[in-house]
Amino acid sequence: MLETIFVDGRTNPMSLVEDKSLLNILQRPYKDRSSERVRDFNLAKERLGIIDNFVDISDWKSFCNQARSRSGELLLNNPKFIKMHEQYAQVAEQNLNKKVAQLKLRLKRQNEDSALAEELQIESALSTAILDGIHRPQIRLDSVGFIVVSGRNPL
Repeated sequence: MLETIFVDGRTNPMSLVEDKSLLNILQRPYKDRSSERVRDFNLAKERLGIIDNFVDISDWKSFCNQARSRSGELLLNNPKFIKMHEQYAQVAEQNLNKKVAQLKLRLKRQNEDSALAEELQIESALSTAILDGIHRPQIRLDSVGFIVVSGRNPL
């Protein structure tokens, strides 16, 4: 699952951006060199120094590390994420328990079937491992973007 969240680096600790008008701006597609008045600027390469006005170069590594850890915390504590996660966990648990129960019934009918007993043992262990993973998800930051919202040309 891929989830995009926007954190405000101006606050300490970094906070989730919840302002609807700001989220609308942040979620817009990138527009470079358009004929419209609104334009986005890539602050890479020769424009990288502009970012120094917002984050000191000596703090950059710490800033990125904080963004990574804080975004994970914010996601795991987000009520929408929690609700969705609980729904997926419930469906998975029902499906996995159903499969194990079916294997138990088949084994009960077919006494002494060692292959079926082994399959039941494997399915039970897999179900436990999968449910453990679902109940304690590992969050991995895929990428970080640095967005400056401003009404002026950075150049």
